Amino acid sequence: MKRSVIETLNRYRFVIASLVILICGGGCMMSFQPQRPVALQQLGVDDHTRARVEGQADPRPTDPQPHTGLNGTLVIAEVVQYPPNTQPYHYPPYIDASVGDSDPGKPETYPFFVLAPKITTGMTELLSGLEGITGVIPLTASDFVGGHANHIVHVTGRDALLQTARDAGGDLLLIYTASTDADATDVTLSIGAILTLGLGPTVVVSGEAELQAVLMDAHTGYVYALAEADGDSLGISNAWGRESGKMGEADDSVAEAVAELIGRLEAAWPAMRASYP
Repeated sequence: MKRSVIETLNRYRFVIASLVILICGGGCMMSFQPQRPVALQQLGVDDHTRARVEGQADPRPTDPQPHTGLNGTLVIAEVVQYPPNTQPYHYPPYIDASVGDSDPGKPETYPFFVLAPKITTGMTELLSGLEGITGVIPLTASDFVGGHANHIVHVTGRDALLQTARDAGGDLLLIYTASTDADATDVTLSIGAILTLGLGPTVVVSGEAELQAVLMDAHTGYVYALAEADGDSLGISNAWGRESGKMGEADDSVAEAVAELIGRLEAAWPAMRASYP
């Protein structure tokens, strides 16, 4: 009997080896790529602006001025350095002249892209209830000239975001950008995945995100506030879905971070309104 099993395994060794490589190596051709944030400098936040927002510096004569205060329609946008789950080298780096950073010794910046923000109906209702806020609009690719719903759109810079926010009827613009990572761990021996042909729930998938946000005046680009938040997510996948599971958990972790951001904004809003009635 033992000899028969060994002979059978030997006969199908190439098939088994292929299954082992395919299943244990991720089960599919797609590969999770971490999301990378847009540098805040590209969104108009330099060191002095950060210091002013934190109460450690006075405004400069050349700084933008508040137009409406914390009143009106709030537009929300998610921006990323390059489209999710694509290799950054598909998008050649360039120096954005509007940033005023052409020092070759500093990290190069990439064109950035707008995604549909991970805002739920509950979050929209919560934000709509803030004093002074008359409406909330999640910014999507369809709001841009030539953009289409459910697509991503390349943005040339902060001014294009501000213009699109104004065109959508916005007075305030909340921009967030996230860094993500994800991991997958087998919870059974690899033989378990092989015996179930990779269909069993044998993989624990986790995601994490760190988020930075800027609240600015859509009319002038004046920065009212800066914020940070983080989130994490945990799920189960099979061996075939390892990479897609990592993508999903990374997205869920961003959604968790956005929920934390909205909660922090709600808590800080009364004090912010006192400074910008």
